[in-house]
Amino acid sequence: MTDLIRQHIRAAHEHERDFDRRREELLASYEAKGHRIIDGGQTHRFHEKHGYVDAWEIIDYRTGKIMFEGLGGFEGYGEAVEKHGSMWLHVDPLEDELLTEDDPFTEGLPESLCEALMAWVREADDEDIDQVLSED
Repeated sequence: MTDLIRQHIRAAHEHERDFDRRREELLASYEAKGHRIIDGGQTHRFHEKHGYVDAWEIIDYRTGKIMFEGLGGFEGYGEAVEKHGSMWLHVDPLEDELLTEDDPFTEGLPESLCEALMAWVREADDEDIDQVLSED
């Protein structure tokens, strides 16, 4: 494996670790103010009688547990948030606040390869990344 590829993987991995650190700091700052971070939204579920139906779920971001779920699509979701969620913040727009830096680019590599390696780093676990970086 070329040194340029390893260099890019290192840069991409550092970029992701920095994003994770900044996300944790941002979420913790909101939680310190009393907010609860949630995830979830629209889903489609199979119902024995009706086939696929518009459904939704609200998930506690920290525990991954479903807090509320129901039918009624976006309207039902909105009603649940309005009723229960005065201090809830959805993780997606919070993460969007952090997307201020471009993905790394390594001079000498095609842009498409940099993008593919970035996608791989985002999906790979640290063990796989360490294995690639330690290869001679």
